[in-house]
Amino acid sequence: MIIPILFLANDLAPGAASRHLARLATGLDRSRFELRVAVLNRGDSPVARELQAHAVKLRHALDLRGLFSLRGFVNEFRPKIVHAWGPEAISATAAFTRAAPDCGLEPRVVASAASILPASSFNWWTRKRLRMCDRVVPATWVEAERYRQLGVLAERLTRIAPGAKAAADTDRAALLKSMDMPANARYIVAAGRLAGDSGLRSAVWAFDLIHREFPDLHLAIVGDGPARAKLLEYARSSMAADFRIRFVGDRADGAAIVAGADFAWDVHPQGDVRHTLEAMAGGVPVFAWRLPEMAELIDDGITGILAEAGQPAQLATKTYPFLRDDERRAAIGSAGRAAAFERFLPNREIEHYAAMYSELA
Repeated sequence: MIIPILFLANDLAPGAASRHLARLATGLDRSRFELRVAVLNRGDSPVARELQAHAVKLRHALDLRGLFSLRGFVNEFRPKIVHAWGPEAISATAAFTRAAPDCGLEPRVVASAASILPASSFNWWTRKRLRMCDRVVPATWVEAERYRQLGVLAERLTRIAPGAKAAADTDRAALLKSMDMPANARYIVAAGRLAGDSGLRSAVWAFDLIHREFPDLHLAIVGDGPARAKLLEYARSSMAADFRIRFVGDRADGAAIVAGADFAWDVHPQGDVRHTLEAMAGGVPVFAWRLPEMAELIDDGITGILAEAGQPAQLATKTYPFLRDDERRAAIGSAGRAAAFERFLPNREIEHYAAMYSELA
């Protein structure tokens, strides 16, 4: 029996999260699963085009026209399982699900990427929908605890560690040129949605503390969002005379930019697990905040470096010695790569998802 599954995503803007979803979508055995993808926003992104995603125009959580359109698409496909990625997608499942006789939902609903809810008066509804889901999938034990605090029952939690996969080899000279960096440049990469809670201001601050001593050093910020103009203004005011920060935006080759970096900073306040794993898989030494979530990925001083959370001066201090010591930098990168491929195998992740889907169906 082939199991029809719908992936319903908040958006598929270029980034580590959407690349992870795409790897899972393309990695599932099509002799066992029929897969379609729908996206609530950003239906024109490269990942959405690659997955031939159906775009649903949902302007807000109570957009009846958008919800009716989504229900029509689901009723036409008739999936056994809907995997909702993100808070808005999880809330939108109310448009087409009903209570099942065995105390679940029809179709079955799996939830991911919603343990940190945005500040909104509509959070009560998302929390309610989360508690109704047949399965909720955290990537780490810390994320599992956040779901429990949101009221998700322990028996509905299925932890599946994300798989680590490095980008394919790329032309470094062409990559540097595309970011308007000189051919001899070294660069640090930081990534995330450019919003007030992204932590990327800390990356700019830390870079400002160390860049003057290293004329070849640049900072690449991968991602886009509503705070881009404000963050750019802050960066220019800090180092107007010697501006070496590149806001590269949402790019289809974001994974190559991460894998081609000399260093990676993870400055998200809760840690960006998938960005960190991409960097580790590429052999890029990762410097991240000392958070429980990051401690599950990084053995401090061996497979990466941890700095006190929210302390850009310490992040700069921790990075500084490695800027002068290529041997130490390479050792940390190699150890991180080995750990990523030992503990976070993509094939193992796909097998675990396939087993969960089969059980639910």
